[in-house]
Amino acid sequence: MAKRIPIRLDFEGQDAQKFQAVKDYRGVKANNELIRVLISDAYNEIPGLASPLRAKKITPKEVPA
Repeated sequence: MAKRIPIRLDFEGQDAQKFQAVKDYRGVKANNELIRVLISDAYNEIPGLASPLRAKKITPKEVPA
């Protein structure tokens, strides 16, 4: 059985702005999906854990200046 890890976060102020900027840059709609993407990217950077064939990078969406 897979381990379940609940996460509940509230961002305010500068942290909220940073989160929204990363979310917009990645082109992600849902907050929880951004968390999954960031965790997957970080996991794929750990040597020996991620298979190069399974590693999937999400290309950032172009954000207007």
